[in-house]
Order: sequence, then structure tokens, then C-alpha cells
Amino acid sequence: MRTPLYGLAYMSAFVATAKNRIRDEKGAAFTEYVVLLAVIVAVVVGLLWTLRTPLTTAIAGVVTKLNGAGTPPAT
Repeated sequence: MRTPLYGLAYMSAFVATAKNRIRDEKGAAFTEYVVLLAVIVAVVVGLLWTLRTPLTTAIAGVVTKLNGAGTPPAT
């Protein structure tokens, strides 16, 4: 008689905890999105940090081509 009771107890415990597992998976999915977003931001910041000198030179060249449109007026 013990074996069917253990099986019934296992099944009822599984059903009782199934609802909590669904919530945990939603939290895990949100955490994965946050980690993915953090990695993307880190890559973009790393690229900008690496390319800062060529970008500065390119922006300065554009300002020069615009005849100094980026310089403030003399007072």
C-alpha cells in the first residue's frame, strides 16, 4: 500500500509546484534580455572607445569643410 501513496504524493507535489516554475522561467527570460542588452551596450561603447581618434578626425574634417560652421561667433 505504500507505493501508490508515494506516487500520489509525488504527483500532487509536482502539480503544486508547477505554477512557481512558470513564474521562475519568466524571471529568467527577463534576466537573459537584460544581460543581452548589457553585452550589446558594452560592445557599442567599446567600439566607440576604440574608434574615438578616427571619429574625432572625421568630425573635425566635416566642420572644416563647412567653413568653420562649428566655431562660436567672436564677441
